[in-house]
Amino acid sequence: MVHVPDPFPFTPAVPRARHDGWTAAAQRGFVDALMECGTVKAACARVGRSPRSAYTLRRRADAAEFAAAWDAALAEGEVRLLHHGIGRCFEGSVVPVIYRGRVIAERTVHSDHLLAAVLLRSLTRGGVTDPKSRRFAPRLEGAMRY
Repeated sequence: MVHVPDPFPFTPAVPRARHDGWTAAAQRGFVDALMECGTVKAACARVGRSPRSAYTLRRRADAAEFAAAWDAALAEGEVRLLHHGIGRCFEGSVVPVIYRGRVIAERTVHSDHLLAAVLLRSLTRGGVTDPKSRRFAPRLEGAMRY
């Protein structure tokens, strides 16, 4: 078996011992899930903990390394979501064509709205560092309002 190094090594915080608490395994699982899905709510659901308890743990004095790993994993997760969104923009989504209650075909639908949302997120979140490119963000925001 090949050992894969932990992408975000950290020393877990040591909260009170509880069967449903933030154990070291739960904290590592949360950071891994956060890297994969890019949202705190989804990562908490994967480890069976609430977002409120995650934020409470993050604020603890002994959880500085957990908070740093959280930030790094969230940044990686956001990049993955951005790449996934760009892929969906170009590849489209398969939608069934229904006639008289039966699926008779499938078609690929491309979403300009999704593309605008992905580009806006990239421009406003620092995905694009060129100041000339950032000037288009207000135009994209206007396009998103229809």
